[in-house]
Amino acid sequence: MADAQKPLTPSAIKYLLTLLELCQKDAGARCMDIAEQLRVTKPSVHSMIGNLCSAGLAEKKKYGNVFLTPAGRAEAERYAGCCQQLSG
Repeated sequence: MADAQKPLTPSAIKYLLTLLELCQKDAGARCMDIAEQLRVTKPSVHSMIGNLCSAGLAEKKKYGNVFLTPAGRAEAERYAGCCQQLSG
């Protein structure tokens, strides 16, 4: 495994920020809700969630909700802070 993690794509960042918004109170998020929020197809969501899971940023329960890992939550919060600074 490589020491340096690949940088996230803008699309992956959008998914992380959406997961951060939808995963309040440790309830997780359904792929259908992610697709609706981002206005993308469910297959696109499944593909990106697979990528985020492989990167250790998300976890998907079999036939269930998607959750941010602690590393994923930290990355999402970091990007949310950057977006807040840019918009403020």
